[in-house]
Formats: sequence, structure tokens, C-alpha cells
Amino acid sequence: MKQTFILLLAGVFLFSCAEKKEAASTPAKDPNQNGYTVAKSANIDLVKAFNEKAFALDTAAVRVAFAAENDTIHDNLTKLNVTQNNELLGNLKGAGLKFTIKNYGALWETINDEPTPAGVKNFVIAYMLVNASNGKKSKDVLFHQVCAVKDGKIVEEWDVYDAKIFDELLK
Repeated sequence: MKQTFILLLAGVFLFSCAEKKEAASTPAKDPNQNGYTVAKSANIDLVKAFNEKAFALDTAAVRVAFAAENDTIHDNLTKLNVTQNNELLGNLKGAGLKFTIKNYGALWETINDEPTPAGVKNFVIAYMLVNASNGKKSKDVLFHQVCAVKDGKIVEEWDVYDAKIFDELLK
């Protein structure tokens, strides 16, 4: 009996000192999250460079920033392709309007876990204050912009802003 007790005690001692291997577990996915956000990235740099050229009304540079001619630009809910957007920029240039990005109030990239049906996972979101001028009058306008980026090119863009300011400057 004494021998059994010593064996039992030794077994408990060895069992308690043995290295415990736990199965690797992945944390449960939060159903309220779908990706992550970054404050600096190549896609953010791409959108900033694109905006500088777009607000300089450089239609050739705008064309190069997009992946294809049929990519969509949602300009205040008006759906345009790249050529239609560039015609609009040409009209603004022809009217003598000039634009300057004063600052970015917020700028980040969201990288989704799952791609959209179009295969896009990366979205650059910007809030920027832009000055528009006709040489006589100058107005500031807040732009909200979302650019879907895939393989280093913009494939879709959404812009929301107060277009009445441009009407005032075009008079």
C-alpha cells in the first residue's frame, strides 16, 4: 500500500510538472468588424496625388489614375465614366475656375477582410477642404470622397460636396 501511495504521489507530481500543450485557438471573429484601418499607406499616397492633379484639372493625370475608361465616378450621385468626368473638369477649367486643397480634415484607408463583388478590399476615405476661385471670388467647399483602390489604381470613386458653390462662382 505504501508503494502504491508513493507511485500515486509521484504520478501526480509528474503530471502537475509536465508541460501542458494547449491547442492553438484563434480568437472569435467580432461580427461587428470587417477589416481594419490605417493612417498611412501607398493607396493613401495614390489618392492624395490623384486629388492634387484632379483639382489642378489635369485630365490626362486623372485618366491614368483609373484602371479603366468605364470605371465609375459618383459625382454627387451623378454616375459618370472617366471621359464624362474629364469633360466636366475641362468645362471647369474653361470657365477659369481654380482649385486648391487647403487641408485634409481626415484621411484613412480601410482594408476589408472580404472583397466586394467587384473584388475590391481597399477604400481610401477623405474629408478635405478645397478652395474654389474664379479670380474675383473665392469659396471653400468641403469634399467627402471615397476611392475604391485595386492593384494600385482607382476603380470607383464617390464624391459628395455642395455644388451650389460652383454655380455661384460660374455666374
